[in-house]
Amino acid sequence: MFSGTGSTSCFPCPANTYNGPGSSTCTTCPPNTVSAPGSSSCHAAPSCSAGSFYNSAVTACTQCPAGTYSAAGASVCTPCASGSISGTSSSSCSVCPAGTYASQGGTVCVVCPSGTRSPAGSSSVSSCVGCSPGFFLNAFAGNQCTPCRAGTYSPGSGTSCTSCPAGTFSDAAAASCTPCPAGTSCNSGSATYTPCPAGSYSPLPGSSRCISCPAGSFSSVQGATSCCSCCSGFYSETDGSAECTRCSGGAYSTAGASSADQCLSSASSSVATCEMTGNTCPNIGGVSPSQAAGPVRRRGPRASACPGNQRSCPVYGYTYAGRGYLKTYECVDIHNDLESCGGCVANDSPFGEKSPNGGRDCSAIPNVDAVTCQRGFCVVERCAAGYIISADGQRCVQSLTLQKRNGF
Repeated sequence: MFSGTGSTSCFPCPANTYNGPGSSTCTTCPPNTVSAPGSSSCHAAPSCSAGSFYNSAVTACTQCPAGTYSAAGASVCTPCASGSISGTSSSSCSVCPAGTYASQGGTVCVVCPSGTRSPAGSSSVSSCVGCSPGFFLNAFAGNQCTPCRAGTYSPGSGTSCTSCPAGTFSDAAAASCTPCPAGTSCNSGSATYTPCPAGSYSPLPGSSRCISCPAGSFSSVQGATSCCSCCSGFYSETDGSAECTRCSGGAYSTAGASSADQCLSSASSSVATCEMTGNTCPNIGGVSPSQAAGPVRRRGPRASACPGNQRSCPVYGYTYAGRGYLKTYECVDIHNDLESCGGCVANDSPFGEKSPNGGRDCSAIPNVDAVTCQRGFCVVERCAAGYIISADGQRCVQSLTLQKRNGF
């Protein structure tokens, strides 16, 4: 009991304190000793089992709460260290496994964000890190970082790898996919590129399929980026030709002939062979009908003199018998003319490709909505739906969306 100065009554000391006779204050019990309220002395605290502590407020042993632990005989419970947890009545704390973390006094190990991992005993989310680019977190391999297989890629911090889109390929452990080179194609998920077979080509990198050479042209090599026109005296009637057929009887045809009907009776200006040398196209010979209808009886038209910014280009006609002849020449502004851009075009350039004289018919470029001729180059301004302008600005190529829709 104690009393204050001038007090007319005494008050009991609270639990775990004491006072002697005549004392006006209560004294805290020494460590590991306890007292009941109103005690004049302290006695040794009872020895509580591990996982509990002596609660002097209720003068009894009490379970340690989750996130703490105690040894036998402890008077307080100790918080678990960072990276470990405990339940109620714990005598020790458990270290959090790899891929989780916990702060001090934690009651549960928190799983790292998807695609990241952490070492055992981690204390915060900052300990969770993703796999390096080209690798993924493999749940079937103990959450180890596993390299992506060829044909797939991962930018890092993922739980799986993504297949390369059509037109691209990758080696193993790739962080991104590489466009297939021109002259090749790639399907979705390709580990390498495939050269275009003879009779086909791909003009730009990133092609998902090879294009058949149009009738009147050919390619006898693998990996072609363009097709060669059939030579004078030769023709090819079907798309995808690996060689051109000689006109029967040594007849003559214009370069790029797509039918035997275009073979004329005279063989003048025809070439002897029409074969590629490596990747080089052959000399195609005469590119226009000459005086194949018979002997020259009069002097034919001559190229006219043109202003410096123009070129004298031939104009051809055909007789009722289907034989070609040179009608005249005209001056063409090859720097701006849409159908003879960059040079003379004897006939429509297939798919807008360059003629032997270097000219292009810009209007024949496939899948184009708007195109102009500027300084001798076809410049595509707008493509049809599903197509985008190529890197050189002179063609329209399929967009990835259209390629996926078509299954390329």
